[in-house]
Amino acid sequence: MGTRSRPAHAAFLAAVLFLLAFALQTARAQEVVPRATPRADPQAAPEAAQEAAKQAERNAALELYRALLVQTCAKLRGYPEEAQRQGLTGAATVFLIIGADGNVSEEHLANSSGHAALDAFALDVLRRAVPLTQIPSALHNSVFEVAVVMVFALPQNWNQAGNPLQSSAHQRVTYLQNE
Repeated sequence: MGTRSRPAHAAFLAAVLFLLAFALQTARAQEVVPRATPRADPQAAPEAAQEAAKQAERNAALELYRALLVQTCAKLRGYPEEAQRQGLTGAATVFLIIGADGNVSEEHLANSSGHAALDAFALDVLRRAVPLTQIPSALHNSVFEVAVVMVFALPQNWNQAGNPLQSSAHQRVTYLQNE
Protein backbone atom coordinates (compact mmCIF):
# COMPACT_ATOMS: atom_id res chain seq x y z
CA MET A 1 0.00 0.00 0.00
CA GLY A 2 1.27 3.46 -0.84
CA THR A 3 0.95 6.66 1.10
CA ARG A 4 -2.17 7.62 -0.73
CA SER A 5 -4.06 4.62 0.58
CA ARG A 6 -3.18 5.25 4.25
CA PRO A 7 -5.45 8.26 4.58
CA ALA A 8 -8.20 6.34 2.79
CA HIS A 9 -7.65 3.43 5.10
CA ALA A 10 -7.68 5.72 8.14
CA ALA A 11 -10.89 7.35 6.90
CA PHE A 12 -12.43 3.94 6.41
CA LEU A 13 -11.49 2.87 9.96
CA ALA A 14 -12.84 6.15 11.36
CA ALA A 15 -16.14 5.57 9.52
CA VAL A 16 -16.37 2.01 10.86
CA LEU A 17 -15.65 3.19 14.40
CA PHE A 18 -18.24 5.95 14.01
CA LEU A 19 -20.85 3.45 12.80
CA LEU A 20 -20.04 1.04 15.65
CA ALA A 21 -20.32 3.85 18.18
CA PHE A 22 -23.59 4.98 16.63
CA ALA A 23 -24.94 1.43 16.62
CA LEU A 24 -23.96 0.97 20.26
CA GLN A 25 -25.56 4.29 21.25
CA THR A 26 -28.76 3.39 19.34
CA ALA A 27 -28.88 -0.05 20.94
CA ARG A 28 -28.56 1.48 24.42
CA ALA A 29 -31.30 3.98 23.67
CA GLN A 30 -33.62 1.22 22.48
CA GLU A 31 -32.76 -1.19 25.24
CA VAL A 32 -35.88 -2.89 26.38
CA VAL A 33 -36.31 -3.36 30.05
CA PRO A 34 -37.04 -7.02 30.45
CA ARG A 35 -40.61 -7.55 31.47
CA ALA A 36 -41.49 -10.00 34.11
CA THR A 37 -42.88 -13.09 32.49
CA PRO A 38 -46.34 -13.75 33.73
CA ARG A 39 -46.25 -16.53 36.23
CA ALA A 40 -48.60 -19.38 35.73
CA ASP A 41 -51.21 -19.79 38.36
CA PRO A 42 -49.93 -22.62 40.56
CA GLN A 43 -53.51 -23.91 40.80
CA ALA A 44 -54.00 -23.95 37.00
CA ALA A 45 -51.54 -26.75 36.24
CA PRO A 46 -53.07 -29.29 38.64
CA GLU A 47 -56.58 -28.30 37.52
CA ALA A 48 -55.63 -28.75 33.86
CA ALA A 49 -54.08 -32.12 34.65
CA GLN A 50 -57.20 -33.17 36.56
CA GLU A 51 -59.42 -32.09 33.66
CA ALA A 52 -57.27 -34.04 31.19
CA ALA A 53 -57.44 -37.10 33.44
CA LYS A 54 -61.24 -36.80 33.69
CA GLN A 55 -61.53 -36.53 29.90
CA ALA A 56 -59.29 -39.56 29.42
CA GLU A 57 -61.39 -41.51 31.92
CA ARG A 58 -64.58 -40.48 30.12
CA ASN A 59 -63.16 -41.52 26.73
CA ALA A 60 -62.13 -44.89 28.13
CA ALA A 61 -65.59 -45.31 29.65
CA LEU A 62 -67.22 -44.53 26.28
CA GLU A 63 -65.07 -47.16 24.58
CA LEU A 64 -65.94 -49.66 27.31
CA TYR A 65 -69.66 -48.90 27.01
CA ARG A 66 -69.50 -49.30 23.22
CA ALA A 67 -67.80 -52.69 23.62
CA LEU A 68 -70.37 -53.80 26.22
CA LEU A 69 -73.23 -52.65 23.98
CA VAL A 70 -71.79 -54.61 21.06
CA GLN A 71 -71.56 -57.71 23.29
CA THR A 72 -75.19 -57.28 24.32
CA CYS A 73 -76.23 -56.85 20.68
CA ALA A 74 -74.37 -60.04 19.81
CA LYS A 75 -76.42 -61.91 22.42
CA LEU A 76 -79.64 -60.53 20.91
CA ARG A 77 -78.53 -61.18 17.38
CA GLY A 78 -80.77 -62.57 14.79
CA TYR A 79 -81.75 -61.82 11.25
CA PRO A 80 -85.10 -60.50 10.09
CA GLU A 81 -86.86 -63.52 8.60
CA GLU A 82 -88.03 -61.80 5.42
CA ALA A 83 -84.60 -60.24 4.83
CA GLN A 84 -83.03 -63.65 5.34
CA ARG A 85 -85.37 -65.24 2.79
CA GLN A 86 -84.60 -62.48 0.29
CA GLY A 87 -80.86 -62.73 0.93
CA LEU A 88 -80.61 -59.06 1.97
CA THR A 89 -77.31 -57.84 3.39
CA GLY A 90 -75.94 -54.45 4.38
CA ALA A 91 -74.65 -52.27 7.19
CA ALA A 92 -76.75 -49.81 9.20
CA THR A 93 -75.12 -47.08 11.29
CA VAL A 94 -77.18 -45.99 14.29
CA PHE A 95 -76.40 -43.04 16.56
CA LEU A 96 -77.86 -43.17 20.04
CA ILE A 97 -77.94 -40.50 22.69
CA ILE A 98 -78.10 -42.06 26.11
CA GLY A 99 -79.71 -39.80 28.70
CA ALA A 100 -78.55 -39.26 32.27
CA ASP A 101 -81.13 -41.86 33.34
CA GLY A 102 -79.42 -44.52 31.18
CA ASN A 103 -82.22 -44.76 28.62
CA VAL A 104 -82.17 -43.91 24.93
CA SER A 105 -83.22 -40.27 24.68
CA GLU A 106 -82.63 -39.95 20.95
CA GLU A 107 -81.80 -42.26 18.10
CA HIS A 108 -81.33 -41.89 14.41
CA LEU A 109 -80.20 -43.93 11.48
CA ALA A 110 -77.05 -42.21 10.21
CA ASN A 111 -76.45 -44.59 7.29
CA SER A 112 -78.99 -46.98 5.90
CA SER A 113 -78.21 -50.56 5.03
CA GLY A 114 -80.23 -49.98 1.91
CA HIS A 115 -83.07 -52.16 3.17
CA ALA A 116 -85.88 -50.93 5.44
CA ALA A 117 -86.18 -54.34 7.15
CA LEU A 118 -82.51 -54.37 8.15
CA ASP A 119 -82.58 -50.72 9.29
CA ALA A 120 -85.65 -51.31 11.46
CA PHE A 121 -84.10 -54.46 12.92
CA ALA A 122 -80.86 -52.59 13.78
CA LEU A 123 -82.82 -49.88 15.61
CA ASP A 124 -84.88 -52.51 17.44
CA VAL A 125 -81.87 -54.56 18.57
CA LEU A 126 -80.13 -51.45 19.90
CA ARG A 127 -83.27 -50.28 21.73
CA ARG A 128 -83.46 -53.68 23.43
CA ALA A 129 -79.71 -53.81 24.15
CA VAL A 130 -79.32 -50.43 25.88
CA PRO A 131 -81.30 -51.29 29.05
CA LEU A 132 -79.38 -54.58 29.32
CA THR A 133 -75.95 -52.95 29.02
CA GLN A 134 -74.11 -51.82 32.14
CA ILE A 135 -73.02 -48.18 32.06
CA PRO A 136 -69.49 -47.54 33.39
CA SER A 137 -69.39 -45.38 36.53
CA ALA A 138 -67.58 -42.52 34.74
CA LEU A 139 -70.68 -42.09 32.56
CA HIS A 140 -73.30 -42.33 35.32
CA ASN A 141 -75.69 -39.38 35.43
CA SER A 142 -74.35 -37.94 32.19
CA VAL A 143 -75.61 -37.70 28.64
CA PHE A 144 -73.44 -39.31 25.97
CA GLU A 145 -73.59 -40.45 22.35
CA VAL A 146 -72.57 -43.77 20.85
CA ALA A 147 -72.45 -44.89 17.25
CA VAL A 148 -72.92 -48.52 16.33
CA VAL A 149 -72.54 -50.08 12.92
CA MET A 150 -74.57 -53.24 12.62
CA VAL A 151 -73.40 -55.37 9.72
CA PHE A 152 -75.86 -57.91 8.35
CA ALA A 153 -74.07 -60.67 6.48
CA LEU A 154 -75.32 -64.02 5.28
CA PRO A 155 -72.98 -66.98 5.09
CA GLN A 156 -71.24 -67.66 1.80
CA ASN A 157 -73.15 -70.92 1.47
CA TRP A 158 -76.51 -69.27 0.71
CA ASN A 159 -77.86 -69.54 -2.79
CA GLN A 160 -79.10 -66.63 -4.92
CA ALA A 161 -82.68 -67.11 -3.71
CA GLY A 162 -81.58 -66.53 -0.11
CA ASN A 163 -82.05 -70.14 0.98
CA PRO A 164 -79.47 -71.80 3.19
CA LEU A 165 -77.49 -74.62 1.65
CA GLN A 166 -76.12 -75.83 4.99
CA SER A 167 -76.05 -73.58 8.03
CA SER A 168 -78.24 -70.82 9.42
CA ALA A 169 -77.66 -67.10 8.98
CA HIS A 170 -75.58 -65.06 11.34
CA GLN A 171 -75.22 -61.41 12.15
CA ARG A 172 -72.00 -59.59 12.92
CA VAL A 173 -72.03 -56.39 14.97
CA THR A 174 -69.16 -53.91 15.03
CA TYR A 175 -68.88 -50.33 16.28
CA LEU A 176 -67.50 -47.02 15.12
CA GLN A 177 -64.93 -44.92 16.89
CA ASN A 178 -66.28 -41.73 18.43
CA GLU A 179 -65.65 -38.86 16.01
